[in-house]
Amino acid sequence: MLAKISWSNHRLILSKTKSNEEKIFYIMLSIKENYSSTELERILNTATYERTMMSNQFVSSIKSHLPQNLFKDPYVFEFLNLPDRHSEKDFEKAITLNLQKFI
Repeated sequence: MLAKISWSNHRLILSKTKSNEEKIFYIMLSIKENYSSTELERILNTATYERTMMSNQFVSSIKSHLPQNLFKDPYVFEFLNLPDRHSEKDFEKAITLNLQKFI
């Protein structure tokens, strides 16, 4: 399992993670998604492990009341450069501007 990712990815995971569970999470994710070191560093910097664990705790606490697979994939919108406390209107405006630039 450890030989399936590059040494650069191993160094990133070892230097930027705290717990063994977090290390295993990023190793498995890196293998599954075949991340380059640049992409893995972005994933590490956006605290994907913490967000995934928080969402899993939330989902498991209300799972009996929700249909299966309601929450499929987490979305990361750091490219919008919004402040931590932003309104939905700010988000809509930023995403619209980025879509216009993309198109």
